Amino acid sequence: MVKITQSTICQGFPTRIGSPSRANNVLNELIIKPLNEDDVGAIQVFECDEKELTDWLKTDALRDQALMISRTFLVKHPKNGALGYFSLLNDSIRLDPELKGKWKRREIEYSSLPALKIGRLATHKNHIKKGIGKAMLANILKETLKNITPRSGCRYITVDSLPNAIGWYKKLDFEELKTKTKRKLSVPMYFDLERIAQVAS
Repeated sequence: MVKITQSTICQGFPTRIGSPSRANNVLNELIIKPLNEDDVGAIQVFECDEKELTDWLKTDALRDQALMISRTFLVKHPKNGALGYFSLLNDSIRLDPELKGKWKRREIEYSSLPALKIGRLATHKNHIKKGIGKAMLANILKETLKNITPRSGCRYITVDSLPNAIGWYKKLDFEELKTKTKRKLSVPMYFDLERIAQVAS
């Protein structure tokens, strides 16, 4: 269980992720915890603006966790219950021509590289624009550099963004991954952990 404070959100990460929020007092009272069976009541009353994200949390999150497909984490407030959640799973990123060129200049010619994928990330519909989404993303980056990269290779954070969230991710330094096939329902994006690895170490 991780308690969210302004220092844990901001320290070592891009200013845009940890920028001050009008809801700082709310953020300071939040905790991030792994989802378990005791949270069934909290997730059943969770609602976000995207029905698919709401339904998945209620019906599939615990199942996928039991099958070792993904791990889900809740953002909880002592009085208001679950205000957000995110799920994580292993991934690899197939390098587009631009990324291949960058790596080739470093004499690396792999066609894909390891990544951690944000399977889903959602904020309760009554608590959007309060910095909760940024806090979740900052926690993902921080915990990846602290607990994953020292033990296993992981170069990127990936996400299949919904069209209406692309701008939000871009503001937080995610980039679109160029693919041959165009998707209507989601857009693959990535964040290069090298951007913050030196700062956070």
